[in-house]
Amino acid sequence: MKTIVYNVNDDTLTPDDTIISVASCTTNCLARWPKFCRMPSASP
Repeated sequence: MKTIVYNVNDDTLTPDDTIISVASCTTNCLARWPKFCRMPSASP
């Protein structure tokens, strides 16, 4: 069973995956921060 976090590893889903587990709301919230922190800043 895969644990899926949207925008982190949801691209690993295949049509053969019939049962998945979504991560907790805390994980869904915190898992995006590393990606966000690596984004270039638009600040002058």
